[in-house]
Amino acid sequence: MQLEKAKETKQDMERCRLLAQRIAEELAPATAAVLNAETPALEKALHRAGVDANPFTVAARQADLLVVEDPAWVEMPAQLPGQVLLVFTGSNVAEGWAEELARRGYYRDFRWRSRGRAQQSALYCTVQPATAEMIAGYEKELDLLRDRMVRAERTCNEEAALIERLRSDLSLSRSHAKNLEKTLNEVTSSTFWKLTWPMRYVVSKSRQIWHTFPLFVLLGQLRRDGISGVREHARALPGEPPAGRPLCPGGAAGQAGKRSACRSQDQHRGASVQHPAGFPGRDAGFRGEPDLQELGALLRGCR
Repeated sequence: MQLEKAKETKQDMERCRLLAQRIAEELAPATAAVLNAETPALEKALHRAGVDANPFTVAARQADLLVVEDPAWVEMPAQLPGQVLLVFTGSNVAEGWAEELARRGYYRDFRWRSRGRAQQSALYCTVQPATAEMIAGYEKELDLLRDRMVRAERTCNEEAALIERLRSDLSLSRSHAKNLEKTLNEVTSSTFWKLTWPMRYVVSKSRQIWHTFPLFVLLGQLRRDGISGVREHARALPGEPPAGRPLCPGGAAGQAGKRSACRSQDQHRGASVQHPAGFPGRDAGFRGEPDLQELGALLRGCR
């Protein structure tokens, strides 16, 4: 909600900036009065453009230009300057103002043209233009309206065709999904599917064993890294041999149970077993003080 409000505020400030810049360049009024403005954004933009702009009040000094935002929601003042600019932001209805301005002797100035939906506006002044100029101006406005109407109808027809095509695609997708669901139900409820269930179960369990059994894991590691890679892995973890392969082929794997038992007894007695400082295994990657059983198994296996 706050992001949408901030976006609308930013768009309104940009619209006011462009409108104020255009007013200063084309009309160049010294002073301007703003009527029915919800925010002071237009006044600030006019000040930055070099126009002395203030909110419209009856007691204020007569300005050179009166800018009215959304004239459908405000009554026309009794005193009007020589130029009146109607700006449409929320409502494009200006019939009442146009009739009243015509009765007071104001005429539409067609040299001021609206620029897109962001700057819908109309300028009225007391200087009466030539009849031919007024007719040409109204014809240009009618041509613009006709062109916009044609483009709007074309866009509406294209959007209707696109919606119809999307509906057709959606119905085809739904029918295809139903056919797939029906086919799946036929397959799962068939006799062949029920008879081949043991075979599928065996295949699933075989795949699971292939990925978890230590011997198969070692074979996969050999195929992926080679013998040299397995050896490097064994050297990097001297106290933790790879799964399915003993660290030394002489009998280190058979001493696994005895190692844990001896380690627990040593810990119970509180004896701290240390190896000599010059022992090569001290710098080979032991993660602490190895016990005698582990060192003996390692030396016997590597002989």
